Amino acid sequence: MGQRRTKFILAAVLGAICLLGTHALANTIATLHNTGAGVTSGNVDQYYTLVSSPSGSGYTATVYTLPQGTWPLGSAWSGDDSTSSWDVPNLPSTAGTGTYWSSAVGNYSYQTTFSLAGLNASSADIVGQFESDNALMGIYLNGNTIYSSTKGEGAMNSWTSFTLPDAYLSAGNNTLEFVVNNAYLNSSNNGNPTGLRVEYTTANADPVPEPATLVLFVFGLAGLAGYKVRNPVNRKRF
Repeated sequence: MGQRRTKFILAAVLGAICLLGTHALANTIATLHNTGAGVTSGNVDQYYTLVSSPSGSGYTATVYTLPQGTWPLGSAWSGDDSTSSWDVPNLPSTAGTGTYWSSAVGNYSYQTTFSLAGLNASSADIVGQFESDNALMGIYLNGNTIYSSTKGEGAMNSWTSFTLPDAYLSAGNNTLEFVVNNAYLNSSNNGNPTGLRVEYTTANADPVPEPATLVLFVFGLAGLAGYKVRNPVNRKRF
């Protein structure tokens, strides 16, 4: 009986360790999406919304991907690809090479949400990059500022990196907001194209271990400890 019990305890410990090891592998945060991910050009980006826009612009919360072949894609702006594309607050009346379109001058706030349910928020590793027209004025995670600039940064055809701090992440739903400023085109205060492009180069977090796994692990350790107490290694025999 003693040997059987010992084997059972050791098997329980090893099994729990294996399960914990499996759970320790980081999972991709599947609810965090690049702009335009899986969206055909010229259609609505379901993962991003416009929560504020210049007064009087008449824009709704709907965000679109700019149709292929529309200026300034591939010229002033970097070209879209299968990983991400540019999101815009309004679409041109017609699309095609050389088509000019414009958006109202002022600030635009693009918002997306993602969930860390079942994941350990403190273990999350989220790194992204953005392009913007004109300047990106701020990035806010659950209302906390993670990037801010009175001057604004960001280029239309090269990436700027950012990181989401673990301290501002929630175990459930999270809200991420990007504020882009559209500047005046000329002294007549005419508007010009504006947009935002975001990619997440890293988006992982460790899963939260299931209670049953933790119970099995603790039970195994307790049993092993009890076995050692009853069977000390250095017991002297006379």
